[in-house]
Amino acid sequence: MTVNNTPVPTEPASPSTSAAERTPEWFQAMDELREVLAAAGLPVPRLSMVDDGLVSVIEISTRAHPQARALAALLRRGLKSAFAAEEALREALRVHGLHVPQLTVRDRRVHLGTLTVATAEALAHSLGAPPYQPEGAIEEWPQAQHVRARLRNAIMENTGRTAVLDIVVHPDCLRCDRDAAVEISSSLHPQEARKLATALRQASL
Repeated sequence: MTVNNTPVPTEPASPSTSAAERTPEWFQAMDELREVLAAAGLPVPRLSMVDDGLVSVIEISTRAHPQARALAALLRRGLKSAFAAEEALREALRVHGLHVPQLTVRDRRVHLGTLTVATAEALAHSLGAPPYQPEGAIEEWPQAQHVRARLRNAIMENTGRTAVLDIVVHPDCLRCDRDAAVEISSSLHPQEARKLATALRQASL
């Protein structure tokens, strides 16, 4: 693959940004970004420095969608491990009949997102938590909090995770027509996601 290395000037730094902030690491990162974009056949972005870091502008012509897809493919290859873990987890969840619509890869990690309380409980049980027979509706606050704790313990036990795993219960809201939900706000390392997928597959045997 031929890479267009024609230099493209970087926009001057913001007047409020000191030259010291434009470190060698920053220039190296910009060179790498230009190389990948050029390899994908996309125009090189305009780049500028401001107080809170890098602002990048990537201009893509309406006729450049094939190059945009090529760039997406390049990035996906770099994220192969994360996407493979996500797909393995998605398939394992499907086998158990668990609908996790927000499952995705972001920042090189796997995110489960927000689940219904019933799905969160089913996931905890599929991961080895003992059966739970709540007194009252499972979506009610005390029961949903118990589900949150069960799911947190099940995920941590099956992944060997030692870092904090943040899971939040969102109560139902009649005014905004929203059911109670359990949000797994912490993301999973691809290896943790693969361990969850393995545990779910073994549970389905």
